[in-house]
Amino acid sequence: MARQKSATAPTGHRGPVSRCVYDGTQLDASGFCLSGNGYPDTRPCPFACPLCRGDLTWSGACFRCHGTETPQVVTSWTFPGARFERDHDDGTPIGDGHHWVKIAEPNRRVPLSGAQTSACAAIVGRAVRGEMTTVEAHRAIDGIFEEAFQR
Repeated sequence: MARQKSATAPTGHRGPVSRCVYDGTQLDASGFCLSGNGYPDTRPCPFACPLCRGDLTWSGACFRCHGTETPQVVTSWTFPGARFERDHDDGTPIGDGHHWVKIAEPNRRVPLSGAQTSACAAIVGRAVRGEMTTVEAHRAIDGIFEEAFQR
């Protein structure tokens, strides 16, 4: 049996057309789905850190340089990329819940002290061990960030 030809891009472009696995909409060159108003959650984050060119996460974090030229100084960390989410903090989906939707601009400063950073890490550890739910962990970390932003 002969292989079926994949769809090709419009005239002047090379390669197959990428389609959203959820709704079949043609994705743009970066993988963005117009009908889902975001990037399908089956794809890795396509963005690179503007400082070190390392991969960014959907949260906008760069684990290579932490968005600073002095990554060893925790208080200088930023989120160099935009923040994308699929769900609100309460667990309800944003849109259809299957697309990463942009909710915050890049270069968000991380205003946490060393003690606050340690407290957040402890909360994540508790959630990973099943000692608290993800929603409880989000609320606890949100409280730490609210306190930090009020300084």
